[in-house]
Amino acid sequence: MTDATPPQKPDFKTAVEDAKALATVLAMKAESVLGRRTARVLRVVALFAVAVALFWVLLNWFISPDNAKERQGLALVLAISLGGIAAIVGLYFTRQTLLATRELEQGRAREAALRACLEQLRKVLTHTKWSAMNQPGDTDDTLRYLAQAEALSVLGTLDGPRKRILVRFLFESKLLNKENPTLDLDWADLSKAELNGSKLPDVALSGVRQIGANLSGANLSGANLSEADLSEAILSGANLSEADLSNANLVGGALSNTNLSGATVTDEQLQAANSLEGAIMPDGSKHP
Repeated sequence: MTDATPPQKPDFKTAVEDAKALATVLAMKAESVLGRRTARVLRVVALFAVAVALFWVLLNWFISPDNAKERQGLALVLAISLGGIAAIVGLYFTRQTLLATRELEQGRAREAALRACLEQLRKVLTHTKWSAMNQPGDTDDTLRYLAQAEALSVLGTLDGPRKRILVRFLFESKLLNKENPTLDLDWADLSKAELNGSKLPDVALSGVRQIGANLSGANLSGANLSEADLSEAILSGANLSEADLSNANLVGGALSNTNLSGATVTDEQLQAANSLEGAIMPDGSKHP
């Protein structure tokens, strides 16, 4: 009588490698065909399927059922485990949905705040007691304080792109003219503002917090940036010629290829910057 061949345990290491390779290929294919967001969802589903397969292989590797009763017990363990894994995946998708909903609501709130601010400023600027010439005594001080309070209160709640819109509006409305600024934005929050490429010559932004702001390629020639916090700001390729940077914080700022000719700034301030490669220095020389 021929002896029965004992069941061979599956190669767990090979199964893991095959599953990882399959998951990678499927994820890349899904992203190229369906887009990144859909691919991310499918990636989670694929990982769930792979986890189930690996768990099944692992159970077989350890238990190696030889009869119907053992196989039934293995199936029961797998079913319970799948329920737990499904619960975890469900919690993950619930969290992702809540985060997406929160982000959407925050975006709507910021948009509403910006629109309300612009409308309020429009009413102030078109008021009969507001003077476009901005000469001393021409404009009612109450209107000036109202416009300033409106801008300061809203700026801190906006994200980078919307801060750009509000700053551009204030500048184009002649409220931030260096020679005779109507609004004082001292300590205004322009952190992470996306002002790259903006044309803001002779703008008055003294004392403004622009931590991590993107000002790359911006025209800030002749600007008053004294006492401003420009730490970690991106100023690469910006035009800061004749700008007043006295006592400005440039720690960690990116100043590569920046035009600083004639700017009021000390060597100590510039040394605190993260990069000065290719920058035109205040004396007209070019930094190596």
